[in-house]
Amino acid sequence: MLKADPGNPVALECLGQILYSEAQGIEDLDRKIAKLDEAQRVFERLAGTVPRFAFYEGGAIAWAKSHAVLTVARSNSGMKPDAPGPIKDNVAREVLRAKYGEMINAGIRSLHHALDLDPRYDDAMDYLNRLYRERADLAATPGEYRSDISQSDFWKKKTLDTRKQKAEVMTDVTPASPGSR
Repeated sequence: MLKADPGNPVALECLGQILYSEAQGIEDLDRKIAKLDEAQRVFERLAGTVPRFAFYEGGAIAWAKSHAVLTVARSNSGMKPDAPGPIKDNVAREVLRAKYGEMINAGIRSLHHALDLDPRYDDAMDYLNRLYRERADLAATPGEYRSDISQSDFWKKKTLDTRKQKAEVMTDVTPASPGSR
């Protein structure tokens, strides 16, 4: 379908989702990130036709790339998955901040753009929560760490509140069963 219509948004979205899903099953970090880069290039082609989704995917891919690497770094620093950060190994943290810091910031900006287009986009809110937490793991100072954790907590709460509101609306519009009148 893409050969006949290279800009087809449905085909691009499907291809991007396939590439993103394939990346999730790849153990080797370099190959995983390469596959996520490929998915990102496909999603970027959607920016002109489906910008909300393209911005969301930009943030989700930034999280997928950084999370894979930061999980290994946390483990290598002797940290448990749920231990508060930042990453204990100062040298590793500096190297990772230099390599992934701007990508995380770009993902955060991308998700904010998605929310500018749809303020109730709960999946974008969820990834903001995740990316602020990732950025906190790379914080240079305790103040930066606390600030990012505060932002993460804000977006986590906003995600849950928005999902609850959406569920309540869905419950309100669900047709009554026959005989319940």
